[in-house]
Amino acid sequence: MNTMKVDQILLAFDQFLMPTELDFITEYAMKMEKTFSPATTVQMGRPGTRDTARRRASVLTEVGAGEVGKFFRARIEQALPSVLQDLQLPVRRASRISVQITSTGDRGFYKPHVDNSPQDSNRRVLSFVYFCHRYPVSFQGGELRVFSTRSHAELTNPGVQVHAISPEQNRIVFFMSDFVHEICPVVCSSNRLADTRLTVNGWIYFD
Repeated sequence: MNTMKVDQILLAFDQFLMPTELDFITEYAMKMEKTFSPATTVQMGRPGTRDTARRRASVLTEVGAGEVGKFFRARIEQALPSVLQDLQLPVRRASRISVQITSTGDRGFYKPHVDNSPQDSNRRVLSFVYFCHRYPVSFQGGELRVFSTRSHAELTNPGVQVHAISPEQNRIVFFMSDFVHEICPVVCSSNRLADTRLTVNGWIYFD
């Protein structure tokens, strides 16, 4: 695997899975297409709220991810010691790894946000995004942009860096959950699930 590191915020690996493993995930998502549901956002006092002004995508939740969820958690557990070491975090076992599959289709996006809500009490330490869309790519856009700040109020600060990660097939990105990040708008003319920006994404918790 080729590794890309950005400070202590972000770490990316290319060719994370074997081709047969990548195909397994993609084929599973296609098989479960009818069970995807509109994505929600978590807001103070309003957990699980659908807000298309902030986020537009479809998800297969952890329950729906089934066998893919179990498989992917095992792969994350294998990679975790190296990831933690490279990000200069204490090497330890995760208390929980949450996994879902997300399809971001035509005009889909996710505006700047953080992943560790107040309810998490900082237990959600790392987020990950694995790009498993089909090749050749049938969409445009969809960059993951991670800002070098934890505060939305600082996004216009000239000192804040923006790390843009292109959605390359079989690439996984790990980043600190409390840093602001976003998904740039996607253009996908067919808007079929098979052609969308397809990811396995989730969160790593520690007690």
